[in-house]
Amino acid sequence: MKNSPDIPLDGVWQMALGDLLPIEFPQSVNLPGSLQMQGFGNDVTVETPWTGQIIDRSWFTEERFAPYRQPENIKIPFWLQPEKHFVGTAWYRREVEIPVAWVGKRIILTLERPHISSEAWLGDISTPIQTSLAAPHVHDFGINVAAGRHTLTLRISNRLPVDIGQNSSSVTDHTQTNWNGIIGTIALSATHPVWIEDVQVFSELEKSRMSLRVTIGNATGKPGTGTFRAQSKEREVSWDKEEGHIEMELPIAPDAKLWDEFHPVMHDMEIELRCAEAVETKTVRYGLREARAEGTQISLNGRKIFLRGTLECAVFPLTGYPPTQFEEWHRIFTICKAYGFNHVRFHSWCPPEAAFQAADELGFYLQVECSSWAYTEEGLGCGEPIDSWLYEEARAIIKAFGNHPSFLLMAYGNEPGGQYEKYLSEWVRYWREHEPRRLHTTAGGWPAVADNDFDNIPDPRLHLWAEGNTSRLNAMPPSTDFDHRVHVAASPRPIVSHEIGQWCVYPDFAEIPKYTGLLKPRNFEIFRDSLEANHLGDCAENFVKASGKLQVLCYREEVEASLRTPGLAGFQLLQANDFPGQGTALVGWLDPFWNTKGYTSPEEFRRFNAPIVLLARLPKRVFSTSEFFRAELEIAHFGEAPLKQAVVEWEIVDSAGKMCAEGEITCGDIPIGNGISLGNVHLSLTDWQVPQKYRLVARLRGLQVENDWEFWVYGIQNTVHLNFAVTPRVPIIRTNQDLDAATTQSGPLLLLVEGNGRMTSRIGLGFTPIFWNTSWTRGQLPHTLGLTCDPTHQVFASFPTESHTNWQWWELLHDANALVLDMLPSTLRPLVQVIDDWTSNHRLGLLFEARVGRASVMVCGMDIVGALPWRHTARQFRKSLDDYMTSDHFAPQVQITSDQLKAILSASLRPNADFQ
Repeated sequence: MKNSPDIPLDGVWQMALGDLLPIEFPQSVNLPGSLQMQGFGNDVTVETPWTGQIIDRSWFTEERFAPYRQPENIKIPFWLQPEKHFVGTAWYRREVEIPVAWVGKRIILTLERPHISSEAWLGDISTPIQTSLAAPHVHDFGINVAAGRHTLTLRISNRLPVDIGQNSSSVTDHTQTNWNGIIGTIALSATHPVWIEDVQVFSELEKSRMSLRVTIGNATGKPGTGTFRAQSKEREVSWDKEEGHIEMELPIAPDAKLWDEFHPVMHDMEIELRCAEAVETKTVRYGLREARAEGTQISLNGRKIFLRGTLECAVFPLTGYPPTQFEEWHRIFTICKAYGFNHVRFHSWCPPEAAFQAADELGFYLQVECSSWAYTEEGLGCGEPIDSWLYEEARAIIKAFGNHPSFLLMAYGNEPGGQYEKYLSEWVRYWREHEPRRLHTTAGGWPAVADNDFDNIPDPRLHLWAEGNTSRLNAMPPSTDFDHRVHVAASPRPIVSHEIGQWCVYPDFAEIPKYTGLLKPRNFEIFRDSLEANHLGDCAENFVKASGKLQVLCYREEVEASLRTPGLAGFQLLQANDFPGQGTALVGWLDPFWNTKGYTSPEEFRRFNAPIVLLARLPKRVFSTSEFFRAELEIAHFGEAPLKQAVVEWEIVDSAGKMCAEGEITCGDIPIGNGISLGNVHLSLTDWQVPQKYRLVARLRGLQVENDWEFWVYGIQNTVHLNFAVTPRVPIIRTNQDLDAATTQSGPLLLLVEGNGRMTSRIGLGFTPIFWNTSWTRGQLPHTLGLTCDPTHQVFASFPTESHTNWQWWELLHDANALVLDMLPSTLRPLVQVIDDWTSNHRLGLLFEARVGRASVMVCGMDIVGALPWRHTARQFRKSLDDYMTSDHFAPQVQITSDQLKAILSASLRPNADFQ
């Protein structure tokens, strides 16, 4: 005899709102689903009680946001805005028919994912409250339910059950919203009075065996005995008045396939329980794999792996809650794999069953967290209810999802507060003992304690929180020879770097029509209004593309620096798709729907983010023809097996794709690992065509593995006459000189904005784009998103450039002064335009031209006079600028006054307090 078929309860339910049991249920809703998605709840107002921290509260007070605080035009800038908002209790009711065949059986109600706490009544039979945010709620009505018609009543509250942290991805309005309802499976089931409650499968590959941990449930109130069978092995079992436990060892067949990212093989095991009350069978699905920390790296099935990860923060704008369908999770992970990832960290939440199933099938590694970001001083280890709740949540997660081989890593949650070190050390010790199938760490972020299997810490990255323009990419000239080995050397455990990247892109207003569900991008509408008010609406598409190219440039350097680091266990980018909350963090090259923004492709991204990646260590990106080009080629090889008799082919091509040099390196066998040197490229640049951008291209013969690195070569000519100590070709004035007198004369005039340290820009200009966003970071530098220009303009005739920031611009952007041009005529567009923070949208220029008085004036905010013999880029740019200004092409069309020019200098600059 087998269990009876389930009774699905999808469809229309009666509903009422309020904390007390209602007399009437006046509304109806469809379940699965949420109240808010179906139009129930409150309109958003200035007083809406959000679940989520708001750091920048300027929307509530500043005049510029006043139009968006009006009742008929509420638009918030700090996250996506729901059509309706509701926090409280909802009651759901419907009639159900209990079949005669179920009499005497144990009847249960399964709610796959209620949000958050649930209670249930079947007629007069009630069940205890359940509060898991991750695992299904199973309400047990016992074995004494009569056949016939019954009223099923549910009480669902989306108030936080304990203080898990209002910013936790599991509950916050920053991302998925704090919704009320039930999603996934909703069904009544009947089991035998004695049943198989749980089966957990543990692989022990070195011993060629697996062990089963089985829990038997008993609702009869009497002890009993029976027979348990798994595969062909059978044994007698017993249970007390409530439950029984079985541990059984089974052999692993010598030819059994193991599970990993290259061979995601799953197995099914049939188990059976026979007793006086029933014969129950069950199919258990599992994968054979064994994860270990070996030194500073992670191994799976005895082979070193490298985690190339991104984050998933419960971002689902159409519904405001995560999908429970296999197809949608399969789509998401397939996109991740297309961009070269093999890993996703679920930041302070745990996904539904369908996500694990999809990851199992695709060979994808998951870091799962127990639904919390308890960051306050009263967070963890302070005796608050969260301390015990987290253990309950972890047990529920492991029971529900523990057999999935994709469930590789586990943490309490994100960046804890409180007395967390002692609490989380004990946490890790407990779960390492009770749950050896996966690797454990305290949390995403900190602390790194001796009990961790691995540390998930932020140190190995190129831009730490609050570093601003002192971070490596902003403060140091570009090279590709930097890595994080100092952090690896200091650690006795594997390090998976925490939330690296966080590079922003300008908002893509073309996304707005995609938001056809619960959440609307009112933040984008505010930003678009600001852009148009500053007469830059036609720049939006170009801003996305130009800032996006810079974003990918920085992500690439983050990834390659990690791959260049011997002994590093992996990284987690923040992140591939946009994070719509925390002030709007547009850090993805994919939008919140996991769709491309169009400025990079999976093929391009996989060149530097894949199981096998070729790497080059270049000491710099810019050369002159008096120098030698040197590069050391390396490989990060975490593919399926060692490479046999590998050969690397390399070539250098110019901007037209013409080959300028080539060679090959016989490498022999290449083991699994990174930091593996392949050989050197060493060339004289004396006779090369300049100025020009070149690419070093390397590929593995016979494999689809290729990567390339751009560098620039400039000539050594014109060094003398471009030195500021010598009479310049174009008259030059400085910002502290009399503009009125200088502009009474006709002809070209170069106005250099102070580059000697006396003045500094009021605009937070850097090389990198904005880190996370300026609202959540309290104005961390930089405040800009790179530059854009027209590379076909004659001013760039002798200065190779694209329309966006590339590495050769670092020297010119370093300590540059961006000028605010808002008060000038809207027809004046900079020749080199800086893309401003989307919250302010100033028209910013590093280089612009105008008619001032009788003069044709070029205004430059970059240092193009200092140390030119050693600053190759500045020297070349100066030459190109002089060539343009002494030609017939230099004919500014927009007329401004010297007073206007003085005003923009005053508005853009301030005295440098550090200048002595």
